[in-house]
Amino acid sequence: MSTPAGWYDDPTRGGRLRYWDGAQWTEWVSENGQTASEPIGAPAAPASGTPSQVVEVPAEYASVGQQAAQPTPGIQPAPAAGGTWGATPAAAGTGATAAYPVQPIGRIGHLVAAAGGLLTLGSIGQTLTEQPGLVKYEASAAVPVTGLVLTAACVAAAFVPNIWARLAGHLVGAGATVFLLLFMLGTKTGDEFLAGVDVEAKAGWWFIAFAALLALVGLLVATFFFTTAARGDDGRDKGAAPFGIIGFIVALVGGLVIPLAAAGGAASLLGKHDSDASSGRIGGRGLAIAGFWFGLAAFAAWTLGLWIGGVVAQP
Repeated sequence: MSTPAGWYDDPTRGGRLRYWDGAQWTEWVSENGQTASEPIGAPAAPASGTPSQVVEVPAEYASVGQQAAQPTPGIQPAPAAGGTWGATPAAAGTGATAAYPVQPIGRIGHLVAAAGGLLTLGSIGQTLTEQPGLVKYEASAAVPVTGLVLTAACVAAAFVPNIWARLAGHLVGAGATVFLLLFMLGTKTGDEFLAGVDVEAKAGWWFIAFAALLALVGLLVATFFFTTAARGDDGRDKGAAPFGIIGFIVALVGGLVIPLAAAGGAASLLGKHDSDASSGRIGGRGLAIAGFWFGLAAFAAWTLGLWIGGVVAQP
């Protein structure tokens, strides 16, 4: 019975793995989390049975892209990691893995922002701000609805595998956060209030303020850790989306349109990941780094500024 395709102990050198395509050894070897090309002669086939478990090799590096190197004539490479933009490619011998793996800290950031969205529900039926005996603002349905949108978007950004869906969730979450920040500012500086008379922030307003603070902090963390840094060349090629250029442009526009700053920073980080994971075959690394830091700084400056302004503002 023929031995099934998979990663097995390399017959030419102990302590590493070599890919068997079901008929012969290929040139692809894996050692210490790195996959490389090393031609081989014609040693005996591995013992039939279950392929070696590639425990020490991260899934995203267990396969090699079709353009990583020119294979030796007559030898087929391990299954490729290429595919459609945003798709989840398969890794040989270790199951499926995302092209842009979620960084656990980034996922926590999105979940913190999602918790902020749920906190807005505490403002339902509450008085938000008041000038005693003169004017007061009551809660409207816009705030809890925005909070639920924020929660849904950030949960999607944390768990949906498709990279475009994650970016969309990140953008929508940032937009909902900006709405909450503008709302808390507006309910303390509305035209109905008399100038020179202090406005009291009630419990309902503080629910919104703390919800917005959780959301902006969570999204800053999620932007900074939007994907795990590439630890080696995984064979991706120029078929990937030009995230470095996209992120840089979106981040620049985000200097004026606040939610885009967060989305641009996240997309730029994906561009840097592409460049690192392709040994520079995918360009735009410099633009990606610039877009990441600009987007992150712009989103932080705008959101923290609005939050502080909302806390201290008076008519």
